[in-house]
Amino acid sequence: MEKYELKELNLQMSKLEYEMFQDIPAKENGSTNLCHGVPYENFGAYLENQMARKYQNVSQYDTLTIIYIMYVNDLPVGYVGIRTKIDDNWKKWSGNVFYAIRSAERHKHYGTKILELAIEKCKELGIAPIYAQANKNNIYSQKAIENNGGKLYLETETKYYVIQKCWKFFWINSIFCNFLKIDRCFIIFLWKTKNAMSSAKPNNSTFYVVDRRGLEPRTHWLRVSCSTNWANSPQELI
Repeated sequence: MEKYELKELNLQMSKLEYEMFQDIPAKENGSTNLCHGVPYENFGAYLENQMARKYQNVSQYDTLTIIYIMYVNDLPVGYVGIRTKIDDNWKKWSGNVFYAIRSAERHKHYGTKILELAIEKCKELGIAPIYAQANKNNIYSQKAIENNGGKLYLETETKYYVIQKCWKFFWINSIFCNFLKIDRCFIIFLWKTKNAMSSAKPNNSTFYVVDRRGLEPRTHWLRVSCSTNWANSPQELI
């Protein structure tokens, strides 16, 4: 079973990550890989420059951006950037997310996976809705966005998508979960909803994830997060 992980760029990255960047074209489908062709002795300076983008002011040249690398079974296969703050200019020209997969690891559905993990990061950062784009001729990126719930709202030479992830939060009494000692634990509850989801296929159940992170140790309440596009509010626990 494959293990997927996103890691934010850091100065401990070395030859393994450098080789990944060299396996991604310098220019492709409107995106630019500034690391391609950079000598390895300058890789540290490249990392520093990219990490500094996290603290950029929004301008026509750049905006606040965090770069992550996706690892599959500890092998770096691609990078994804999340623009944590965009204005109308960036919404028009790029959106919140961009990514690239190394040439040797393409056609393995990693584009869909890296975008899925990026959307989870957007959730943690409170970014919603999420704007994404794909070149009209880039079928693979279009599919990756659509596979993650992207809805087309404008089409020119570029296809413009919005991912309407609504991070809804509910609170439940959770004394019975107090035995869980670790901070990063997720529990799945099945909530009964009053109405079926709005599709031809009826469904009266929705899964919600309970997030225990960041809460005071003494609390007996957990936050329930729903990240689906169609779910109704939970009516009762079954």
